Amino acid sequence: MLISFVVSRAEDNLYVSGLPGEAKDLLVTTATLAAGIYLNRERTLRVVPWLQDKATLVVDVVDRVGKVLTRVETRGRSAAISCEVPENDARGDDERRLLREHGRVFREGGTTIVEIMGKSHLLREPGVTCANPDATEEERIYQKVFSKKRIYLPDEYDRAIAEHLAGRDAFVIGMNGYSSISEMKCREYGIDPGAYEIACEQLLAFAIKSLRATFPDIDVRVVHGASAMGVDLAIQRCARGQLRNKELGFSCPQYLFYVEDDEYPVYVASNVHEYSQAFVKSCNVLIAANGRLQAFRMDIMAVFEHDKYLIPVNVIKLISCTGSPAAKNAMGQIEDAVAHYEQRVFLVGRDIAESTATDRWRAMGTEVCGVLVSVARHVLPKDISWKLS
Repeated sequence: MLISFVVSRAEDNLYVSGLPGEAKDLLVTTATLAAGIYLNRERTLRVVPWLQDKATLVVDVVDRVGKVLTRVETRGRSAAISCEVPENDARGDDERRLLREHGRVFREGGTTIVEIMGKSHLLREPGVTCANPDATEEERIYQKVFSKKRIYLPDEYDRAIAEHLAGRDAFVIGMNGYSSISEMKCREYGIDPGAYEIACEQLLAFAIKSLRATFPDIDVRVVHGASAMGVDLAIQRCARGQLRNKELGFSCPQYLFYVEDDEYPVYVASNVHEYSQAFVKSCNVLIAANGRLQAFRMDIMAVFEHDKYLIPVNVIKLISCTGSPAAKNAMGQIEDAVAHYEQRVFLVGRDIAESTATDRWRAMGTEVCGVLVSVARHVLPKDISWKLS
């Protein structure tokens, strides 16, 4: 589809007129360019006018990563631009689907921008704006602009690791768990609000202190989910108190909206799955402190995929005055990843292998049978499983 528009200047102001769907001229400002003057609804092309000097007007048509596709220069007061813009093509549909499902992150000038489509609840988060408020609800694109934070894009994983986690004596600890626990959940779990986060922070601090006492030359670094809440915030407080900022956050476009625009670095993967893979791949050992579905399905499983070490710690159970939450809730969703792991994984024979029993093989067989009986009691019909004879 051919789109034509005009860029003009009046003194030091620039205006764009004639864009589809725009009834009036658009005044070009820094904020306007950051939000984007887009030429198509897929938001893959936009116009960027600027003054090269007081006499020369430059108009760029750029793609979503900032590559200049068309440039027009004029020493006059206006420039008429015509360009072909794809509309409703396969690539545009794919980009819309990815924008809706996973979001995207890209650099623009000196800023990094994250965008996602259709997630109106994000407007509650600091710094989040709607780029196209006149669109229908499902077509609205929400974005957050980062100007301070050092953000590594999906293809910059190796660089992020080299700049923040690599070192001869480096030992990288990851920790996952609950990103948030509501006040109602705290009552249900039998803990005070904030107790879980304090416990995780103190556990990590104690572990780091112990490692340093044992290995004076060790260079401990930590990785976390970058958001300013839950277990991630606990890890950040510990890192910034004990490690002199030797840390790297991990995120993805969906979760980057919950990350503060500060000076601490973060690597952003393309989607949730790749975020989990990159997070676990970066550490030597993962301390699993409870958590829900992602902690179990992605993080814990990724430990074995990448040959890392796993330390499951049921923090909630240890600090609760009523016991830990059920492994799964009434809807069948994982409520506590570590409790679920404890219920489903049995390690047998470890004590037997070190013992001096005369028939360790039979003792092993007896223990395996005991585990099988325990599992069968939960699988078989109850008139059979609870029968004692």
